Amino acid sequence: MDKLLEKFPSQLKFEPEIINIGKLAPKKFMVVGGMGGSHLSASLIKDESRLHNLSVFSDYGLPKMDEDIKRQTLFVAISHSGNTEETLAFAEEAIRENLSLAVITKGGKIKKLAEKNNLPFIILPDDDFPPRLSTGYIAVAIFAIFGMTEKIAELKKISEKLAGEAKNTENEATRIAKDMTGKIPLVYSSLDNYSLGYYWKIALNETAKEPAFANVFPELNHNELSGFTENGSAKPYFLTTIEDSEDHPQVIKRMNLTEKILAEKGAKTLRIKLSGGNRLEKYWNFVFLTANMSFALAEIRKVDPASTALIEKFKKELD
Repeated sequence: MDKLLEKFPSQLKFEPEIINIGKLAPKKFMVVGGMGGSHLSASLIKDESRLHNLSVFSDYGLPKMDEDIKRQTLFVAISHSGNTEETLAFAEEAIRENLSLAVITKGGKIKKLAEKNNLPFIILPDDDFPPRLSTGYIAVAIFAIFGMTEKIAELKKISEKLAGEAKNTENEATRIAKDMTGKIPLVYSSLDNYSLGYYWKIALNETAKEPAFANVFPELNHNELSGFTENGSAKPYFLTTIEDSEDHPQVIKRMNLTEKILAEKGAKTLRIKLSGGNRLEKYWNFVFLTANMSFALAEIRKVDPASTALIEKFKKELD
Protein backbone atom coordinates (compact mmCIF):
# COMPACT_ATOMS: atom_id res chain seq x y z
CA MET A 1 0.00 0.00 0.00
CA ASP A 2 2.85 2.43 0.71
CA LYS A 3 4.18 1.83 -2.81
CA LEU A 4 0.70 2.40 -4.19
CA LEU A 5 0.53 5.75 -2.41
CA GLU A 6 3.84 6.73 -4.00
CA LYS A 7 2.35 5.95 -7.42
CA PHE A 8 -1.02 7.57 -6.67
CA PRO A 9 -0.24 10.98 -8.30
CA SER A 10 0.74 9.25 -11.56
CA GLN A 11 -2.87 8.08 -11.99
CA LEU A 12 -3.72 11.62 -13.08
CA LYS A 13 -1.52 11.09 -16.17
CA PHE A 14 -3.66 8.18 -17.35
CA GLU A 15 -4.45 8.38 -21.08
CA PRO A 16 -7.66 6.42 -21.58
CA GLU A 17 -8.79 4.94 -24.86
CA ILE A 18 -12.52 5.04 -25.52
CA ILE A 19 -13.34 1.82 -27.34
CA ASN A 20 -16.33 2.18 -29.72
CA ILE A 21 -16.01 5.96 -29.39
CA GLY A 22 -18.26 6.40 -32.43
CA LYS A 23 -21.15 5.12 -30.31
CA LEU A 24 -20.65 7.89 -27.74
CA ALA A 25 -23.14 10.70 -28.29
CA PRO A 26 -23.20 13.90 -26.17
CA LYS A 27 -26.29 14.27 -24.01
CA LYS A 28 -27.88 17.04 -21.96
CA PHE A 29 -27.83 15.01 -18.72
CA MET A 30 -25.49 12.41 -17.23
CA VAL A 31 -26.05 9.69 -14.64
CA VAL A 32 -23.15 7.68 -13.22
CA GLY A 33 -24.06 4.34 -11.69
CA GLY A 34 -21.57 2.81 -9.28
CA MET A 35 -21.03 1.49 -5.79
CA GLY A 36 -18.37 2.03 -3.12
CA GLY A 37 -15.04 3.32 -4.40
CA SER A 38 -16.19 3.08 -8.01
CA HIS A 39 -18.48 6.11 -7.75
CA LEU A 40 -16.27 8.35 -5.56
CA SER A 41 -14.62 10.09 -8.53
CA ALA A 42 -17.99 10.94 -10.06
CA SER A 43 -19.14 12.49 -6.78
CA LEU A 44 -15.91 14.51 -6.57
CA ILE A 45 -16.28 15.67 -10.19
CA LYS A 46 -19.90 16.67 -9.66
CA ASP A 47 -18.96 18.97 -6.76
CA GLU A 48 -15.61 20.21 -8.09
CA SER A 49 -16.90 21.10 -11.55
CA ARG A 50 -20.36 22.04 -10.23
CA LEU A 51 -22.03 19.84 -12.84
CA HIS A 52 -25.69 20.31 -12.05
CA ASN A 53 -26.62 18.05 -14.98
CA LEU A 54 -24.71 15.12 -13.41
CA SER A 55 -26.16 12.78 -10.81
CA VAL A 56 -24.69 9.73 -9.08
CA PHE A 57 -26.82 6.62 -8.56
CA SER A 58 -25.81 3.86 -6.14
CA ASP A 59 -28.53 1.22 -6.24
CA TYR A 60 -29.99 -1.56 -8.37
CA GLY A 61 -31.42 -0.68 -11.77
CA LEU A 62 -31.97 2.89 -12.92
CA PRO A 63 -33.20 5.99 -11.10
CA LYS A 64 -36.86 6.93 -11.57
CA MET A 65 -36.89 9.47 -14.37
CA ASP A 66 -39.27 11.02 -16.86
CA GLU A 67 -39.10 9.07 -20.13
CA ASP A 68 -38.14 12.16 -22.11
CA ILE A 69 -35.29 12.96 -19.71
CA LYS A 70 -34.01 9.39 -20.02
CA ARG A 71 -33.62 9.84 -23.76
CA GLN A 72 -31.55 12.99 -23.13
CA THR A 73 -29.26 11.25 -20.63
CA LEU A 74 -25.92 9.49 -20.94
CA PHE A 75 -25.71 6.65 -18.42
CA VAL A 76 -22.21 5.66 -17.33
CA ALA A 77 -21.76 2.36 -15.49
CA ILE A 78 -18.57 2.25 -13.39
CA SER A 79 -17.48 -1.00 -11.79
CA HIS A 80 -13.82 -1.29 -10.81
CA SER A 81 -14.01 -5.07 -10.59
CA GLY A 82 -16.53 -5.40 -13.39
CA ASN A 83 -18.70 -7.70 -11.30
CA THR A 84 -20.61 -5.35 -8.98
CA GLU A 85 -24.16 -6.69 -8.99
CA GLU A 86 -25.90 -3.34 -8.51
CA THR A 87 -23.95 -1.74 -11.36
CA LEU A 88 -24.54 -4.73 -13.62
CA ALA A 89 -28.28 -4.30 -12.95
CA PHE A 90 -27.90 -0.57 -13.81
CA ALA A 91 -26.20 -1.41 -17.13
CA GLU A 92 -28.53 -4.25 -18.05
CA GLU A 93 -31.63 -2.12 -17.52
CA ALA A 94 -30.17 0.71 -19.61
CA ILE A 95 -29.51 -1.80 -22.41
CA ARG A 96 -33.04 -3.24 -22.16
CA GLU A 97 -34.48 0.27 -22.47
CA ASN A 98 -32.16 1.10 -25.38
CA LEU A 99 -30.63 4.08 -23.56
CA SER A 100 -27.24 5.68 -24.18
CA LEU A 101 -24.75 3.80 -22.02
CA ALA A 102 -20.97 3.87 -21.52
CA VAL A 103 -18.85 1.67 -19.26
CA ILE A 104 -15.69 2.18 -17.19
CA THR A 105 -14.10 -0.94 -15.69
CA LYS A 106 -11.01 -3.12 -15.30
CA GLY A 107 -12.81 -6.12 -16.81
CA GLY A 108 -15.20 -8.78 -15.55
CA LYS A 109 -18.82 -9.29 -16.52
CA ILE A 110 -19.51 -5.66 -17.34
CA LYS A 111 -16.63 -5.56 -19.86
CA LYS A 112 -18.14 -8.58 -21.61
CA LEU A 113 -21.51 -6.82 -21.56
CA ALA A 114 -19.97 -3.73 -23.19
CA GLU A 115 -18.24 -5.80 -25.86
CA LYS A 116 -21.35 -7.85 -26.63
CA ASN A 117 -23.51 -4.72 -27.05
CA ASN A 118 -20.88 -2.58 -28.83
CA LEU A 119 -20.98 0.05 -26.08
CA PRO A 120 -18.38 2.79 -25.68
CA PHE A 121 -16.10 1.74 -22.82
CA ILE A 122 -12.78 2.45 -21.13
CA ILE A 123 -10.56 -0.21 -19.57
CA LEU A 124 -8.77 0.96 -16.42
CA PRO A 125 -5.12 0.00 -15.88
CA ASP A 126 -4.62 -3.50 -14.51
CA ASP A 127 -2.72 -2.79 -11.30
CA ASP A 128 -3.14 -3.36 -7.57
CA PHE A 129 -4.97 -0.14 -6.67
CA PRO A 130 -8.24 -0.87 -4.81
CA PRO A 131 -11.31 1.09 -5.98
CA ARG A 132 -11.03 3.81 -3.29
CA LEU A 133 -7.43 4.45 -4.39
CA SER A 134 -8.23 4.34 -8.12
CA THR A 135 -9.97 7.71 -8.04
CA GLY A 136 -7.37 9.30 -10.31
CA TYR A 137 -7.78 6.73 -13.06
CA ILE A 138 -11.56 6.80 -12.80
CA ALA A 139 -11.71 10.62 -12.75
CA VAL A 140 -9.66 10.84 -15.96
CA ALA A 141 -11.87 8.20 -17.56
CA ILE A 142 -15.05 10.09 -16.60
CA PHE A 143 -13.67 13.36 -17.97
CA ALA A 144 -12.81 11.51 -21.21
CA ILE A 145 -16.33 10.09 -21.52
CA PHE A 146 -17.79 13.54 -20.86
CA GLY A 147 -15.44 15.15 -23.41
CA MET A 148 -13.87 17.44 -20.78
CA THR A 149 -10.36 17.33 -22.24
CA GLU A 150 -9.28 20.57 -20.56
CA LYS A 151 -9.74 18.92 -17.16
CA ILE A 152 -7.56 15.99 -18.23
CA ALA A 153 -4.78 18.42 -19.19
CA GLU A 154 -5.09 20.16 -15.80
CA LEU A 155 -4.87 16.84 -13.95
CA LYS A 156 -1.53 16.06 -15.61
CA LYS A 157 -0.10 19.30 -14.20
CA ILE A 158 -1.56 18.58 -10.77
CA SER A 159 0.06 15.13 -10.85
CA GLU A 160 3.52 16.71 -10.90
CA LYS A 161 2.69 19.01 -8.00
CA LEU A 162 1.33 16.15 -5.89
CA ALA A 163 4.47 14.10 -6.49
CA GLY A 164 6.67 17.06 -5.58
CA GLU A 165 4.83 17.59 -2.30
CA ALA A 166 4.48 13.89 -1.44
CA LYS A 167 6.83 13.93 1.56
CA ASN A 168 5.20 17.00 3.10
CA THR A 169 1.77 15.43 2.55
CA GLU A 170 2.90 12.20 4.20
CA ASN A 171 4.23 14.07 7.23
CA GLU A 172 1.02 16.06 7.66
CA ALA A 173 -1.07 12.91 7.24
CA THR A 174 0.92 11.07 9.92
CA ARG A 175 0.52 13.99 12.33
CA ILE A 176 -3.26 14.01 11.83
CA ALA A 177 -3.50 10.23 12.17
CA LYS A 178 -1.62 10.26 15.48
CA ASP A 179 -3.91 12.96 16.82
CA MET A 180 -7.03 11.09 15.65
CA THR A 181 -6.06 7.73 17.15
CA GLY A 182 -8.62 6.37 19.59
CA LYS A 183 -11.36 8.76 18.49
CA ILE A 184 -14.37 8.38 16.19
CA PRO A 185 -13.96 10.75 13.22
CA LEU A 186 -16.66 13.25 12.30
CA VAL A 187 -16.05 15.06 9.01
CA TYR A 188 -18.02 18.26 8.47
CA SER A 189 -17.95 20.46 5.35
CA SER A 190 -20.12 22.84 3.40
CA LEU A 191 -22.81 21.25 1.24
CA ASP A 192 -20.79 22.36 -1.79
CA ASN A 193 -17.88 20.15 -0.70
CA TYR A 194 -19.76 17.18 0.74
CA SER A 195 -18.01 14.76 -1.61
CA LEU A 196 -14.67 15.57 0.06
CA GLY A 197 -15.99 14.76 3.51
CA TYR A 198 -17.60 11.60 2.18
CA TYR A 199 -14.37 10.57 0.45
CA TRP A 200 -12.50 10.88 3.74
CA LYS A 201 -15.20 8.88 5.52
CA ILE A 202 -14.91 6.04 2.99
CA ALA A 203 -11.10 6.02 3.20
CA LEU A 204 -11.29 5.81 6.99
CA ASN A 205 -13.87 3.00 6.81
CA GLU A 206 -12.08 0.83 4.25
CA THR A 207 -8.40 1.61 4.77
CA ALA A 208 -8.19 2.28 8.52
CA LYS A 209 -11.14 0.00 9.45
CA GLU A 210 -12.53 2.93 11.42
CA PRO A 211 -16.18 3.95 11.85
CA ALA A 212 -16.50 7.51 10.55
CA PHE A 213 -19.34 9.90 9.78
CA ALA A 214 -19.78 12.85 7.41
CA ASN A 215 -22.30 15.69 7.43
CA VAL A 216 -22.74 19.20 6.04
CA PHE A 217 -23.32 22.79 7.12
CA PRO A 218 -25.75 24.39 7.64
CA GLU A 219 -28.05 21.34 7.89
CA LEU A 220 -26.19 19.61 10.73
CA ASN A 221 -26.75 22.65 12.97
CA HIS A 222 -30.49 22.01 12.71
CA ASN A 223 -30.34 18.42 13.99
CA GLU A 224 -27.04 16.58 14.59
CA LEU A 225 -25.70 19.28 16.88
CA SER A 226 -28.45 18.50 19.36
CA GLY A 227 -26.93 15.05 19.88
CA PHE A 228 -24.12 16.68 21.84
CA THR A 229 -26.32 18.38 24.43
CA GLU A 230 -24.93 16.52 27.45
CA ASN A 231 -21.60 17.56 28.98
CA GLY A 232 -18.81 15.28 27.74
CA SER A 233 -20.99 13.81 24.99
CA ALA A 234 -18.45 14.72 22.29
CA LYS A 235 -15.47 13.18 24.11
CA PRO A 236 -15.32 10.02 21.92
CA TYR A 237 -15.13 12.09 18.72
CA PHE A 238 -12.53 13.78 16.54
CA LEU A 239 -14.10 16.61 14.55
CA THR A 240 -12.46 17.54 11.26
CA THR A 241 -13.93 20.61 9.59
CA ILE A 242 -13.16 21.24 5.92
CA GLU A 243 -13.05 24.94 5.09
CA ASP A 244 -13.01 26.41 1.59
CA SER A 245 -12.36 30.08 0.83
CA GLU A 246 -15.43 29.90 -1.45
CA ASP A 247 -17.73 28.84 1.39
CA HIS A 248 -20.51 31.24 2.39
CA PRO A 249 -19.34 33.52 5.25
CA GLN A 250 -22.21 32.30 7.44
CA VAL A 251 -21.15 28.70 6.83
CA ILE A 252 -17.62 29.50 8.05
CA LYS A 253 -19.12 31.24 11.07
CA ARG A 254 -21.13 28.06 11.75
CA MET A 255 -17.94 25.99 11.46
CA ASN A 256 -16.22 28.15 14.06
CA LEU A 257 -19.10 28.01 16.51
CA THR A 258 -19.67 24.27 16.04
CA GLU A 259 -15.97 23.59 16.69
CA LYS A 260 -16.16 25.69 19.85
CA ILE A 261 -19.26 23.89 21.15
CA LEU A 262 -17.97 20.38 20.44
CA ALA A 263 -14.57 21.19 21.97
CA GLU A 264 -16.39 22.33 25.12
CA LYS A 265 -18.24 18.99 25.07
CA GLY A 266 -14.94 17.10 24.94
CA ALA A 267 -14.16 16.59 21.24
CA LYS A 268 -10.75 17.00 19.66
CA THR A 269 -11.00 19.34 16.66
CA LEU A 270 -9.07 19.97 13.47
CA ARG A 271 -9.62 22.55 10.74
CA ILE A 272 -8.38 21.73 7.24
CA LYS A 273 -8.37 24.64 4.81
CA LEU A 274 -8.45 23.61 1.18
CA SER A 275 -5.41 24.89 -0.69
CA GLY A 276 -4.52 25.08 -4.37
CA GLY A 277 -4.41 27.36 -7.36
CA ASN A 278 -7.91 26.41 -8.51
CA ARG A 279 -10.80 24.24 -7.45
CA LEU A 280 -9.53 21.11 -9.21
CA GLU A 281 -6.16 21.38 -7.50
CA LYS A 282 -7.82 21.94 -4.11
CA TYR A 283 -9.79 18.74 -4.52
CA TRP A 284 -6.86 16.55 -5.49
CA ASN A 285 -4.60 17.98 -2.80
CA PHE A 286 -7.26 16.96 -0.29
CA VAL A 287 -7.80 13.52 -1.82
CA PHE A 288 -4.06 12.79 -1.70
CA LEU A 289 -3.85 13.96 1.92
CA THR A 290 -6.83 11.78 2.79
CA ALA A 291 -5.36 8.68 1.17
CA ASN A 292 -2.10 9.16 3.07
CA MET A 293 -3.80 9.90 6.37
CA SER A 294 -6.04 6.85 6.21
CA PHE A 295 -3.02 4.64 5.50
CA ALA A 296 -1.08 6.22 8.38
CA LEU A 297 -3.99 5.53 10.72
CA ALA A 298 -4.14 1.92 9.52
CA GLU A 299 -0.46 1.53 10.41
CA ILE A 300 -1.03 3.00 13.87
CA ARG A 301 -4.02 0.74 14.44
CA LYS A 302 -2.07 -2.27 13.06
CA VAL A 303 -4.76 -3.26 10.58
CA ASP A 304 -4.35 -4.38 6.98
CA PRO A 305 -5.10 -1.30 4.84
CA ALA A 306 -5.71 -3.36 1.70
CA SER A 307 -8.13 -5.91 3.12
CA THR A 308 -11.90 -5.47 3.12
CA ALA A 309 -12.53 -8.91 4.60
CA LEU A 310 -15.81 -8.05 6.32
CA ILE A 311 -17.27 -6.65 3.09
CA GLU A 312 -16.19 -9.75 1.16
CA LYS A 313 -17.69 -11.98 3.87
CA PHE A 314 -20.95 -10.02 3.61
CA LYS A 315 -21.03 -10.44 -0.18
CA LYS A 316 -20.53 -14.21 0.08
CA GLU A 317 -23.31 -14.57 2.64
CA LEU A 318 -25.56 -12.36 0.48
CA ASP A 319 -25.15 -14.78 -2.42
